[in-house]
Amino acid sequence: MSKIRISFVADSLDFGGTANVVRELVHGLDRDRFALQQLFLKEAGSVGTRLIEQSDNGADALRKGRYDVATLFRIAGKLRSFSTDILYTVDHHNAIFWGTFASVMARTPKRVVASHTTGRIDGSPSFSRTDRWMLPRYDSIVALSASHAGYLSDTEGIPVNKIDIIENGIDPDRYEHVPPEAIQKCREELGLTDEHFVVLMTAVMRPEKAHSVTLRVARRLIRNHRNLRVLLVGDGPLLEEVEKWISRFALDRYIFALGRRTDVPALLKTANVMVLPSYPAVETLPLAVIEAMASGVPVIASAVGSVPDMIEDEYSGWLIGPADLDGLEMRLRNLIESSTDTRDIVANARKTVHERYTTARMVQLYARLFERLMQRE
Repeated sequence: MSKIRISFVADSLDFGGTANVVRELVHGLDRDRFALQQLFLKEAGSVGTRLIEQSDNGADALRKGRYDVATLFRIAGKLRSFSTDILYTVDHHNAIFWGTFASVMARTPKRVVASHTTGRIDGSPSFSRTDRWMLPRYDSIVALSASHAGYLSDTEGIPVNKIDIIENGIDPDRYEHVPPEAIQKCREELGLTDEHFVVLMTAVMRPEKAHSVTLRVARRLIRNHRNLRVLLVGDGPLLEEVEKWISRFALDRYIFALGRRTDVPALLKTANVMVLPSYPAVETLPLAVIEAMASGVPVIASAVGSVPDMIEDEYSGWLIGPADLDGLEMRLRNLIESSTDTRDIVANARKTVHERYTTARMVQLYARLFERLMQRE
């Protein structure tokens, strides 16, 4: 039987949850059953470049300018020459626009778009008017959870029969079993000892992640808890602003803006708790929460997007309101001051990850979707 030939189209993939999910999907799909092509409108980015190298075919910088109509013909030519069976894209507006027209021109049989957002930070829907005009040509719109599917149906107006639920996944072993020397290296780099209470926040530094809430809570708590250390892991447009805030309040000894890191599993093992106090926009199924749950680090997160599908309050973590400064402070203060036993929380969280949020399960569900679309199940 011939392989199903899938072309992935996106703006670029540099960092963040979407990039990680696509990377794991590309690595996990069986190459005896699927052939993969990676196409990027802009420079591919760090993750995108590696995916091009690891796929059967690929190209980037296919769009030369905002009004470059030739983009359509470049992408269509790539789809046609690869004999593409399925166009697969994510909710990047430009990728949906150019990918849809190009796939129609190239007579690509099937189209799939994966949504990774629950609205935009400005309050607008995930899909623009132009996107929604294109969506009827798609055979499947992938949601990340049952609540996300409800959002896509109720708010975005997507027919229920076109929505497929595929939850993001990770490799739990990578986060459960971290070499002791890697953990020790992080502790030495950051000057951490057993006396410190370490709060970790892993998130791209964009407004919806509410880093300002974590910073303000940390400043309050540090006054009476000099053993508190806060690690902010992630790159993004707000990194410089965060660094300036830390310096302005002379908190450099307590709060560390670490930027992008490749040793997140080891950093997680240094932490007592992971926090994600996001605003009620964009956030959907954050991989950072899944990673912490797999690592054995209890999580405090806003009850936004699909987070309540992931965490049952006081069973597998703790939920707070969106960007809830007081709620986050209360939860952290309780953990710092009361020596709360988190063993049951950790065990329940790990069980949840193994049952629902593994790369193997995610890849299996995508493979079934692609084969069903090509009527090969």
